[in-house]
Amino acid sequence: MKERETSNPDTEENIANLKQGLRFIYNYCIDNNMSVDEYRTHITGNMPTCLLHLQEHRLSFYLLHALDVEKTIKSVENSILNFIVQDFHTVFARTRTKFSGSATYKLKAKDGITKIKTIVEIKQK
Repeated sequence: MKERETSNPDTEENIANLKQGLRFIYNYCIDNNMSVDEYRTHITGNMPTCLLHLQEHRLSFYLLHALDVEKTIKSVENSILNFIVQDFHTVFARTRTKFSGSATYKLKAKDGITKIKTIVEIKQK
């Protein structure tokens, strides 16, 4: 998993995974009657929902960066993060750097998040 997660974010595979991840977030928000902003900080049990979805391979580290969930992640103990993904902080830092330098992924992710936020808000009215 670590090699795929830390590969170049602008590859076709990572862009395809982005689309699947955005679709998943959209469906999750609709099914659970929550906004994308609520999703960012939502807790399931005692774990941020986005981290459970990362563990289930429904989201990637790059999509976590696009969602800007770092504050939520900092609330979780290191031992739990390392249980989810070995060397979590190393992978998170490496992918943050690659995400920041991304030419395509970052723009598509931010645009996609904005679009699903709007659609979710409209559908929930």
